[in-house]
Amino acid sequence: MLIKANRVVWRALLDGCRVHKNVELAEEAIKHLHVLDPLNDGYYVVLSNVYENVGRWEDATKVRMMMREIGVKKILGWSTDGTRIISWGGGKYITGVRGIGPEIFLRVY
Repeated sequence: MLIKANRVVWRALLDGCRVHKNVELAEEAIKHLHVLDPLNDGYYVVLSNVYENVGRWEDATKVRMMMREIGVKKILGWSTDGTRIISWGGGKYITGVRGIGPEIFLRVY
């Protein structure tokens, strides 16, 4: 059964390219991701990291400049671990466990 690759498939391929430092395949993946989800900052950051990992600093800088030109902004430091959301870039707050009473917010110093 043949299916058309969606953004999840292309993102997985892009992540694999980062691990294995495969620039050519990463560039192919980003072409498809740019069409499927053009404002997702994560794709461009991963491509920039692929370039940095192989020492192509100018290309990494070009990716970051392209992000600025097309209006894609990197969301600072958002991460999830399944039970809480951590933001260390802007607000520096940690939420408590979801689903157990009200959310608890702790200030991180």
